[in-house]
Amino acid sequence: LPAPPSHLLNNSCLQTMLYILKDFIAVNTPFNTDCLNNILQFYPNTSLVFSVIHGLHDRFWPLDLSE
Repeated sequence: LPAPPSHLLNNSCLQTMLYILKDFIAVNTPFNTDCLNNILQFYPNTSLVFSVIHGLHDRFWPLDLSE
């Protein structure tokens, strides 16, 4: 699953605005990510598991670089 592009992650104005608005744009997940990670630790596609767990922890990026 795609991560945010580095030019957005490194944009200080954008990061400041996200920090200021964090209480208004927070997204919470009902998943217990630690438990999910433990359940899927032997799943054959470890890169998919890492990607999903990473997305649940650090948010998903809805666009890929081609857009």
